[in-house]
Amino acid sequence: SKSKIIAFSIMAPNQLFSLKLIEKIKQKAPDKIIITGGVQTPQGNSNYIDYHIKGEAEETTYELLSALKNKRKVNTIPGIIIYKNKQSIQTIDRKIKNK
Repeated sequence: SKSKIIAFSIMAPNQLFSLKLIEKIKQKAPDKIIITGGVQTPQGNSNYIDYHIKGEAEETTYELLSALKNKRKVNTIPGIIIYKNKQSIQTIDRKIKNK
């Protein structure tokens, strides 16, 4: 596939399947960027995940994809966990806007 980025919504019913699929994708195409989001924060198998979006995802997803596309730093984007070199770095939480 020509896609450079693949995103998954992780919830309890699909967590194991999604993590196994992510692992297979990364093994075949390690250059793919894997982003997860959803209720479940992936545990244990984060070696194959590049970014996890925490909480409300609309603004965070847009900012993350824009930063990746334009090769800008992502560590200042609120609401993400960055997985790199078998470590995780959490950015500040994104504040939920009142409607």
